[in-house]
Amino acid sequence: MRNFLPTLWGTDTRDPFGSFRREMDDFMRDFGRRLPTMWENGIPGMAMPSIDVSETRDAVEITAELPGVDEKDVRLAIEGNRLILEGEKRAESTRDEKDRTITERSYGSFRRSIPLSFEPGETEVAARFEKGVLHVSVPKPASMKASRREIPITAQGKATAAFEAGSEAAAEKKPAN
Repeated sequence: MRNFLPTLWGTDTRDPFGSFRREMDDFMRDFGRRLPTMWENGIPGMAMPSIDVSETRDAVEITAELPGVDEKDVRLAIEGNRLILEGEKRAESTRDEKDRTITERSYGSFRRSIPLSFEPGETEVAARFEKGVLHVSVPKPASMKASRREIPITAQGKATAAFEAGSEAAAEKKPAN
């Protein structure tokens, strides 16, 4: 006779730990998404500020979102080929309720190290802070600025002599099996 009562471990009686293992796998997979962040909930030390790094022909552009952080609490430095962004967020709120005053304070610091593919000169880096967003521009050295050369593309069936010569040279370099 089969037992139709629910079990502690699920419906699979052959593997009593299968359900537990699946729950742990789901928990670990979603672990990072379930944590609160300092910037959303005001809890210090829980997360780093969001940054965007983009590269143009002439510079590396960095944008850091620092809501609630004062300009005087942000530091920017160069260490070799790294741009170091450090800061501290301080928040204080006071509210009066009936016969008492409640004051809450929170403090948190962050440090981001952004690797660069070159070592910039300190005087060349430009930074500005606007409405809680830090904009940083790190110019590339002249040796890194890539020269651009357009390559012509031909239509199918109209191969040029240079293309055919390149294809033949590539075929000659292939090892025979």
